[in-house]
Amino acid sequence: GLQIQSLDDAVAFGYSICVWRGTGTDTILTGDFGSGSLIRKSNEEEVLQGVLNGECKVAALTRSSWDTRKHNYCELEWLGRMYRSVAAGFATRHDSGTKCTS
Repeated sequence: GLQIQSLDDAVAFGYSICVWRGTGTDTILTGDFGSGSLIRKSNEEEVLQGVLNGECKVAALTRSSWDTRKHNYCELEWLGRMYRSVAAGFATRHDSGTKCTS
């Protein structure tokens, strides 16, 4: 397997990193490392497939995304530590009657 423990290691070794284009992960990694080692994909499935087909050495995705998909990608494993903890939220469908009504 790869002898890395962090995304910093992956960048230092010159490994290509698949990331979902336009996401917070993409923004953070571009800001921290530049875009040279990043290969942007259209969704998380493509990110993981990029590692499987050899296009990328590493996939960068959220822990919750990995936990949701890891059973479909048994040949992959989570390596190292979490890169950055970011507060996140979610949206629900709700109409309070004050705005955004149709």
